[in-house]
Amino acid sequence: MVDDEKQVKPRKSKQMKEQQILFNSISRKYHSNPVGFLEEYFHKLTQADNFHWQKEEFLKYGDLKGMNLYAYCGCTGAGKSTLICLTIIWLLFTRVAPKIVVITSTAQQSSTTIFDTLSYYIKNSALADMVECAATSITIKCNDNNAKVLCFSDSPSGEKANSLRGIHAAESETGISAVFMDEANNFGEWIYQKLAGILATGNSLWVLSSNP
Repeated sequence: MVDDEKQVKPRKSKQMKEQQILFNSISRKYHSNPVGFLEEYFHKLTQADNFHWQKEEFLKYGDLKGMNLYAYCGCTGAGKSTLICLTIIWLLFTRVAPKIVVITSTAQQSSTTIFDTLSYYIKNSALADMVECAATSITIKCNDNNAKVLCFSDSPSGEKANSLRGIHAAESETGISAVFMDEANNFGEWIYQKLAGILATGNSLWVLSSNP
């Protein structure tokens, strides 16, 4: 039994090292190039009809230094949620320990529209082995990068809402704090007050989407 364990551990260590090398390579090459990253590793998604306008928005991101705010308004099926998912995936693979929060108006919307879509895209990509998808988080194994989905209703009370106070802005120059609000028109002013600390300093990205 001991011999078996000794044989397994070196293989895992080698795989982790290879993943770290790949992550570093992707991060350097595509740090300011989300379109190139998606075309390389998520090519099928870039062939969708909606990607023409999503591509135009990705090209505006640049290196995301300082505070960045983007708002999108479109009818159901326009591809707003897909834009959010693809942006999150790009940040996960090009930033060291990014702080990413996804906020939706209902838990069901978070599960079916955002998180399940994120997991599906990643698991069906060439980068699937680098990622661990859990019930409420996605982690890049070799870097302990984490994107956590927090679900809210339009109420300033509750344990999950208060937990936003404990999430601070990214500290490193290469890091980023990102907040994505799907169907942002469903939220009251209270949520923006609680998010102030996350986006106050450093590099930050705030993406809002809603229906007309």
